[in-house]
Order: sequence, then C-alpha cells, then structure tokens
Amino acid sequence: MKGIAVPYIIAIILGITVVFLVGAAFFSSSGDLQKQSCQNKLSTYCTVWRGGGYQTEPSGGWETYAPECSNVGISGPNIGSECDEVLGKGTTTSPTTTKKGLDEECNSADDCNTGLTCKESRDGKTRCLR
Repeated sequence: MKGIAVPYIIAIILGITVVFLVGAAFFSSSGDLQKQSCQNKLSTYCTVWRGGGYQTEPSGGWETYAPECSNVGISGPNIGSECDEVLGKGTTTSPTTTKKGLDEECNSADDCNTGLTCKESRDGKTRCLR
C-alpha cells in the first residue's frame, strides 16, 4: 500500500496556512471595523444632539445609544462643545444662510447663487446679477 504523495501533503499544508492567514487578517481588521462603526455612531449622535440644540441627549445618553463603543476606547460627548469638535462645524447659534437669487440685494459674491455675482445695479444698490 502506497502512502500519500508528497505534493498532496505540501498542498494541504499550504491550504491550512492560507486559511489561517486569512482568518488572522479578518480577526485583526474586525477591531478597526468596530472602531469605524463607533466613529460613525458618534457623528450621528452628535448631529442629532446638536439638531435639538443640546437640550436633551438622544436615546437616553451615549451609554444607552452605543454601549459597545466603550470596548474600543470611544467615549461619548459630555457637553455640546465636544460634539462641535467631532463634527468640525460651528455652533448651533450660527444661522443657516441661503444664497440670493437674481436681482436680490447682496453684500458680496458669496451671497449669490452659482453663476451670479454681486454688482451695483442701475438703482445704486448691490444686487446679484449675471
């Protein structure tokens, strides 16, 4: 009776090694995926909290909203300014501005819709014109 051929043994060893390496890579990247997921949850949490003017924390607080995130070292915000840092935007007190349309009064070209510039019109007022 003959034994198993050497090429088959080498193929089995290589196959097991490849499966092990793929498993190890997946396992090590799962922590990164969970951390990214928690970063996304933090951004969403801060967006909702800011939208409410920082009056009441959404979902009963960060620990209730994302309890698994403390395992990867991401803690929730304690005050609204921490959310401002997370979102990288101004505070809720800054008004939202809308662009001006054709022939509306303006102060600078930034006030006007795309394709319009702020120029002095015939009546002496500055308006968004083409």
